[in-house]
Amino acid sequence: MFGFTEMFDSCFFRFCLSTMHIERVVRVTKDLEHNSYAHHQAAHHATTLAAIAFLIQDVREPPPALLLYDIDAYLERLQSAGGIVLVQYLKCAGIPTLQWLRAARMGDGRKLKVLFAYSFHIFRSVCHKTNCTQIALIALLGFCCALPALQTVLLVTVSLSLLGRKGANMYCDRLLELINKLQQGAKRSSSAASFQRAIDLTPLLRVLLHVRHAFQTAEQGAAETDDPVTPSMLVQARVLQDEFLRLLGRDLTQAALQNPFWHTGNPVTLTVGDFREYMPWLWIERAADGRSAGRGRAQPERWDLYVRRFVFEHFFPF
Repeated sequence: MFGFTEMFDSCFFRFCLSTMHIERVVRVTKDLEHNSYAHHQAAHHATTLAAIAFLIQDVREPPPALLLYDIDAYLERLQSAGGIVLVQYLKCAGIPTLQWLRAARMGDGRKLKVLFAYSFHIFRSVCHKTNCTQIALIALLGFCCALPALQTVLLVTVSLSLLGRKGANMYCDRLLELINKLQQGAKRSSSAASFQRAIDLTPLLRVLLHVRHAFQTAEQGAAETDDPVTPSMLVQARVLQDEFLRLLGRDLTQAALQNPFWHTGNPVTLTVGDFREYMPWLWIERAADGRSAGRGRAQPERWDLYVRRFVFEHFFPF
């Protein structure tokens, strides 16, 4: 998700953040401090909602049904530079962000495996996240190279639900974050601190997790790990949708050479500048094929050569 922010920051996403008055999302995020994950996710969710609502409710040409049936065919009919950027954002960033959440909620290991493969190419191209590239590769090795019976177990245990609700799972690493927050992050009064911490580090921890999760769900309508769509996100999406309509109109098949979403506020022509900033979706394929070096990398390297080098020279040298 941080890679998606960096990928579309100049040509689209910075404009959306400015329109929605979101200030806590920066171009390059190096860690998860200051709740950066939640800020990025909320921004991408609101932007994706606005883009989908605009294309389905406001745009007349191409027909919305074509977008739902075949997004690549929809792209082929677009002549508006701004429309191309918007749909490419949906295809390459907005929809994958939602699919990461959907895979967790449904416990869909097969979809998660595809998302790890896509993230591997994202990390090697549009953002300089070498450790994340190797983590994605290790995850794929675990999914694809384990014994067949163990692969089945891995695919069905990628997420879980503390309340046993089908379709409301969370990734296991989110559960660990919740446990760490419960054990270390809560501030307590001095009189109850020692007693409460003693409970946190006993088998009663499972009961506390269940109770806290159930209370948040009952009190707020969703637990913090559910990553729900909030009313404020819907308001932001509505504001952004109106701005899309003002700038692009209802017919995206009419020729419009300039992208109105450029971060400086001045429209630019897609084909006159560096494709890595103007059309970043091309960078993913070019980096995978070894035709372009990824961000911060000294030289291009085809994806399969990269995998072979790391697997045999770094992961399993013997």
